[in-house]
Amino acid sequence: MSVASEKRCITVALLGNPNTGKSTLFSALVGIYQRVGNYPGVTVEKRTGRFRYQGRNFEAVDLPGLYSLAVRSRDELVAVQVLLGQEKGVPPVDVIVCVVDASNLERNIYLVGQVLGLGIPTVVALTMVDVAQRRGISIDTEALCRALGVPVVPVQAHLSKGLEALEEAISRAVESPPEPRSPSLPDVLIAETDRLAERLAEKGLLAAVCRER
Repeated sequence: MSVASEKRCITVALLGNPNTGKSTLFSALVGIYQRVGNYPGVTVEKRTGRFRYQGRNFEAVDLPGLYSLAVRSRDELVAVQVLLGQEKGVPPVDVIVCVVDASNLERNIYLVGQVLGLGIPTVVALTMVDVAQRRGISIDTEALCRALGVPVVPVQAHLSKGLEALEEAISRAVESPPEPRSPSLPDVLIAETDRLAERLAEKGLLAAVCRER
């Protein structure tokens, strides 16, 4: 990595289904170095924070929870726009951390599959491992890693377990050149986003929705 890349702040987006422990993980990563505000033009909460690992600066963005990239709400629209580099005030995302509930793997993995299609370096943070174990669920993280083609790191954020391994995986992901990204979203997702933006604009909930094609 170049000297310029070493000095710049690397943007890490935390994404996942609601109630996966994503915000707890975010707070464990950034500690007291977090800021809370709103995204421009909407009341959607914007949570960002910074952390350092091996001399590198990382800017973490805690995105609103969602089940799919086919948006159905303002929160989901903001999350997708951040991932696509189309949200004002948020630099392009360098790494995505998909937060996955180990006790509900089948429900969570759908979103991971969609995220991998974006071509952005991705790391899976496997939360609720203790809950899964109590339910008799055992997950072979190495097999899951091979199946997805991305690092899978078990974490227990409330106990600060797995955080260093996650930071290392994020740092390594930055070094891997991203695969070519499609110039636009699938037509069905574009249509969904346009319809949502129109409805919100009609109700005065969005001052403007700008999206580059």
